[in-house]
Amino acid sequence: MSDKAGVSVDCQIKTIFDKTLATDFKKLIIERFEKSITSSSVLELDDHPKNGFSLNATLELTRDDKSKPPQLKGTIAVAIVGSGITATTINLKPSSPSSADVGSNPKSTASQAKALVTAILDNIVPKAVKGMESRVPASAK
Repeated sequence: MSDKAGVSVDCQIKTIFDKTLATDFKKLIIERFEKSITSSSVLELDDHPKNGFSLNATLELTRDDKSKPPQLKGTIAVAIVGSGITATTINLKPSSPSSADVGSNPKSTASQAKALVTAILDNIVPKAVKGMESRVPASAK
């Protein structure tokens, strides 16, 4: 039996401008959270944690063609609920969406969208992991 707190990770795509990108972005988001969790000294992946956390990330990614140049706008909201430990709820959501310029080339738009989502993840994943780590009971550390 491990002394680490378990974490289940899930992701929903709430809004996306190109449905063909949804599966790839869901996979990217889950992989980024899982990689950070597995590198933690007090957290581990667990699909059904009895003592740990359930993390749910929600992506909203839209394209505004009316602005010049066209803009992508994205947010990733994270909700974390503790289970079997001290009551814990952590909600992380940026105050405003991140954005990136895109051209008219669909391949460029897809690569810009990936870069935007990656930049958002670079910001939010460490905050989520640190928030969970700070709430792990001392007996599990």
